Amino acid sequence: MLGFVSESEVRKRMGKFQAFGECLHYVAYISNEILMPFYGDRKRKN
Repeated sequence: MLGFVSESEVRKRMGKFQAFGECLHYVAYISNEILMPFYGDRKRKN
């Protein structure tokens, strides 16, 4: 079978991928909370 990996290997990889995705989501949320008001104020002033 081409590209066959054991179920445990798939779960390990999915777990890593999910954790990475959650981390990215968290970072995006934080930067959104910090940057949006800042850029919003800047746009209103100009």
